[in-house]
Amino acid sequence: MTSLPNFDHTLLGTDFDLGRVEITRQMLDKYCEAVGDAEAAATDVAPITLPTILIAPSEFPSIGLKHSGSHVLATWQLESRQPIYVDDTIAISMRLEDVYAKTGRSGTMVFVVWSVNFSNQHGETVALGRKSFITRPVAD
Repeated sequence: MTSLPNFDHTLLGTDFDLGRVEITRQMLDKYCEAVGDAEAAATDVAPITLPTILIAPSEFPSIGLKHSGSHVLATWQLESRQPIYVDDTIAISMRLEDVYAKTGRSGTMVFVVWSVNFSNQHGETVALGRKSFITRPVAD
């Protein structure tokens, strides 16, 4: 049987404000060049995948996980609700949805699951996401 992960359980369901990001022409051009989307670069509408770069893992709130050795991205689901335009200001908030452990052939891994909301300066949700990470224990 796998034991419950050791973290601050009071944070489950807690919303965290990660701040705001202004979508600039330069940001959009660099992103479109990086992903090879010349068509989107010719407009003021961002590709629907743009929100995936607006949050760095280092910006994720600490949950006091005592299991944290190395971690990798497990899943990143993104649902686009409406277009993001140049000059939009995108507010980003996250909610800690779940933390659970699984034991496999290589030992115990802890999964940390976040939901992410991206909204524009008008308060309209432009994208919703769900991001999960796998954390391996610190080697003894």
